[in-house]
Amino acid sequence: KEAISEKYITGTQTTHRQNFEAKQMEFFSRYLKTLKVVYCDYDVTELIEAIKYQYESTGGKVSAVFIDYAQLLYKEGDERLQRYEQIKSIVDDLNKLAQSLNIPIVCAAQFNQSKEEPITMSEKNIGEGSDFSKIATSIIGLFNLDKIDPTTTPPKQLSALNRILGKFGLSPIDESNPMPKGYFLVKLLKCRNDVSNISTILK
Repeated sequence: KEAISEKYITGTQTTHRQNFEAKQMEFFSRYLKTLKVVYCDYDVTELIEAIKYQYESTGGKVSAVFIDYAQLLYKEGDERLQRYEQIKSIVDDLNKLAQSLNIPIVCAAQFNQSKEEPITMSEKNIGEGSDFSKIATSIIGLFNLDKIDPTTTPPKQLSALNRILGKFGLSPIDESNPMPKGYFLVKLLKCRNDVSNISTILK
């Protein structure tokens, strides 16, 4: 059931969904004028057909496909397979599509929470199977530094993070100087060109 909000947009009462959709459209119109966003619950076979249709109907004017997020992908008819077997089949299908259309397919995935540390981010710690990391051409890890608690972060991790922060003109963090809000640690975890372990800070 849709919850009714007491908040107002342009003077009229609205639901949470309407509020979300209004902000969504504002964001898209301001920042993402060339990005087509589709919300769907397709299995991977339907998704691939939809991508092909979009590609062909625009005369190949599709620069990239972004999927959020990979752990929700599924394939009808594979229910009896183990999840890691499903993931392998799905990733294989997407990889073939990317090669056939010659466009990048970018999948967002989540790290295993038990392995979540900024400095030790690894493609091996992507949740639900290693096939993402085996087949992907490039893997970029993002860590929200708002999550860092200097009082619980292991000293070696904190020291390594502070060295990276120092490279970008940020002060070291400790118990008395917490991490400023709004920063991400970005690491290139894998690249087919043998370029890796590149780190930067984004705000």
